[in-house]
Amino acid sequence: MAHKKAFFIVAAMLLINSRLVAAEAVLPADPCVVISRVNGFSLDARDANYAPLTLVQTAGFGQQDNQVWTFNKIERNVYAMKVAKNGICADIRNAGGHGSRLQLGDVNENQQNRQFIVERLPDGFYTLAAKHSKLLLDVVDAGGWNAEVQTAGKQDQIQPNREWLIVPAKIIDDLPVGKAITYDNRVFYKFGLEPLKNRLETAVDGFQIKSIGVGEADKKDVGGLRCDLANEDGEAVIILEPRFWYSPECLIHIELVSTRAYNFLTELGKALSNADDAIRKNLIPPIESKLNDMTKNKLNQHGVSSMKIEVIGIRSDSLVFVSNRLPDEMMPLVQKALAEMKDE
Repeated sequence: MAHKKAFFIVAAMLLINSRLVAAEAVLPADPCVVISRVNGFSLDARDANYAPLTLVQTAGFGQQDNQVWTFNKIERNVYAMKVAKNGICADIRNAGGHGSRLQLGDVNENQQNRQFIVERLPDGFYTLAAKHSKLLLDVVDAGGWNAEVQTAGKQDQIQPNREWLIVPAKIIDDLPVGKAITYDNRVFYKFGLEPLKNRLETAVDGFQIKSIGVGEADKKDVGGLRCDLANEDGEAVIILEPRFWYSPECLIHIELVSTRAYNFLTELGKALSNADDAIRKNLIPPIESKLNDMTKNKLNQHGVSSMKIEVIGIRSDSLVFVSNRLPDEMMPLVQKALAEMKDE
C-alpha cells in the first residue's frame, strides 16, 4: 500500500512538473524571415554590411540576403540566430542589459549574448530573449523603417513590438503574385504592385505614378510603400507605412522633389487622402472579404469571427498579406477555398 501511495505521489509530481514546462519551440531548419508584428518589416543587417558591430534593424520583407536568417539549435528552446548568407551571429552589444542594441558579431555562437531563448506564443508569434539577460528583443519606440532593435522587458511584459513572426523565406519567395497559400495555419496572399499602381492612379486623379515599390525617403529614415508622383506642376515622393494601414491614422510621409505652382500642394493633399483610401479602405477590406467569402460560416463555427490581416509586407513586386492563425479544423476548407480563388 505504501508503495502504491509513493507511486501516485511521484506520478502527481511528474504531471505537475510537465504542466510547468512550456512546449518546445521548434523553429524551421530552412533560412527564415523574422518579421516584426508592430511594423511588418523584417530583421535587417543595416546597409547589407556584415562587419562586427553592424546594427540590426527592421526594414524590407526578407527580399535581400541581409534580411534572411538561420536558427542553429544550441539546446532546448535556445538558438543562435545567424545571417543565412555567411553564418555571422546576431549579438547583444557588450552583453548588456535593458536598452542594449542588437548587432552582428562573428561566426562564434558559443557566447550567451549570441544565444536566444525562443518562446512560441498561443497565436503563433514568437518572442526572442537574450539568454544572458532574459530580456526580449524589442523594436525601439515601436518604430518602423530602419528602427533599431534592443533588449527590453521580460516574458511577462510582452507587447507587439516584442513579437516576431518567423517564416521560411521560400514560403514567401516561391508564392506567385496573385496567389495564396497556407503555412502554420495562416494564409499568405501576394498582391501585385502593378494592379495596386492601377488602383492608385485612378485614386490620385491628375497625377502620374512614375514608380512604386518598397523603398525609403531620400532624406529621412522613413520607408514602406514608396510612390513617386508627378503632374504638370511638380513632383513628390510619398511613403505609406504598412503599420498604420490597420487604423484610420495612416501615416504618410511627403517629400517634395520640385514644385512650380502653389496649387500643387493642394492637389497633392487630395491625392494623398485618396491614396490612403485606395489602400486602407478599398484594398485591405476587399482582400479580407475575398479570403473570408468561402470560409465565413466555418470560421463562426470555430469561434473565429473572421479572417483578419495581421501583417502586411512590402516587396519590390507585391504586397504580402498575412492572416491571423486559424484553427486546425478549418484548414482543409481554407485550402480548398484558396485553390478556387481567381487571380487578382
